[in-house]
Amino acid sequence: MALYKQKGEQNEQADSRSPLAQASGEQHLQETQQLRQVIGCTSGRFVFSRCFYYNENMLRIRKIKSSDWQYFCKWWKDEDLAKLTSGVSESSEQVLRGYFKDMLKNSQNYYFMVEVDGQVIGNVSLVFEAENVFEIQIVIGEKEFWEQGYGTEAILLSVEFAKTKLNAKKIILKVRRENLRAIRAYEKCGFELTEDNPKSPFIKMERKIS
Repeated sequence: MALYKQKGEQNEQADSRSPLAQASGEQHLQETQQLRQVIGCTSGRFVFSRCFYYNENMLRIRKIKSSDWQYFCKWWKDEDLAKLTSGVSESSEQVLRGYFKDMLKNSQNYYFMVEVDGQVIGNVSLVFEAENVFEIQIVIGEKEFWEQGYGTEAILLSVEFAKTKLNAKKIILKVRRENLRAIRAYEKCGFELTEDNPKSPFIKMERKIS
């Protein structure tokens, strides 16, 4: 059962989340209401606080922390997700934990969790490529949140963060040619095709930032 309907529409169904998840959602709601009162969202589409980055719909991204391991372990083992991203799934938790520890220690790249109403639904990365150039990578790992526009919102928020906080001039990406959902989302966010080699499973896209 979907937990969320269209944006702005009241959910009339019973809240099936655990008490802990409900409390997290209530805390997130209080935080966002306080943010609206203090800084508001009237001057632009995005709000950057000390720890969290919000858009006008209050979807937020936050920096990853050690307790996020549970999500990455789950998503990295998911073969369906792997087919849409790297194409490689890994079952060894020891190997996966090594990947995760490298992310936590990395000082060049920026790794975020994507949250809706306090619930983690995916992750997004800005990987340093060159001066003022970053590669964006995104996964909406919780499949019940697919086809609701959250990926597009998270991409736009990440691009704005890269522009505002990192002085990025260009964002690049690679996406599997069969991942039409992701390609549509990137196009909505202003990315354009730059390379389409039929011999490669990936196409390349970029967005220049003025």
